[in-house]
Amino acid sequence: DLSDEAISIMVRELDCKDGDGKVSMEEFVSWYWNCMEDEVSAEELFLLFDVNGSGDVTIGEFKTSLDAFNMAFTVDEIGELVMELDEDGNGMIGEEEFSDLLQKFYPNEIKEREGSTFFSFQ
Repeated sequence: DLSDEAISIMVRELDCKDGDGKVSMEEFVSWYWNCMEDEVSAEELFLLFDVNGSGDVTIGEFKTSLDAFNMAFTVDEIGELVMELDEDGNGMIGEEEFSDLLQKFYPNEIKEREGSTFFSFQ
């Protein structure tokens, strides 16, 4: 478990654009890009959100993952995103649906290679 002090330090480091004490999606992605190698598989990104390892990301897991970084998303906003991406109607985002999310919001960063999807940080 992280201490409150450690979390505060992380938030200060990630909150680099506007200093509002919250980590926006833009700030998180910017930090993630700077810390990652040139590219990472969509599966590796998916595993950041699939907290229980079930193979699906629930609204709760999405919220927990985003809250860990003080990202300003409400349950309703996350629910809307999940509903929009949930192609099979199970109320969760599977790995393929997550890959579709990356392609929708970051089409220029996606590369297909050897049957796998990679998210490029170049």
